[in-house]
Amino acid sequence: MNSEELSKLINDDLKIDNFCIEADWRKQALIYYKWSRLLAESRYELNKAKENRDCIEAALYVDVKTNHEKYNYKSQPTETAIRSIIIQDQNYIDARDKHFSLTIKTELISSAVKALEHKKSALEYLNRIPELY
Repeated sequence: MNSEELSKLINDDLKIDNFCIEADWRKQALIYYKWSRLLAESRYELNKAKENRDCIEAALYVDVKTNHEKYNYKSQPTETAIRSIIIQDQNYIDARDKHFSLTIKTELISSAVKALEHKKSALEYLNRIPELY
């Protein structure tokens, strides 16, 4: 799911129907649980993606250090040269991009959970003062 689709789902769950505040109040806990669970799962995915990126980086580092001829170096390359080789590797680029993408997803879901806390406060307020609506 891309960030636009995720944002739409978040917005749908954050809306308060002024004509059905009681129904919104009853659904609030389930919606909060849904997004809290998604946040935990997203954090897990993010950690796994970071771990994968770090493993790819480490494996490339060792490979360049031990097989520098494979990378067209006659002697040991400098740390800067090794870093340059790593960041140009397609597997590393893919892992890095996945990590970035999951970071955005996790931040959006985290914001949703925080926003749902604000929605709860708004619903509490609206339930205390029903004559407003």
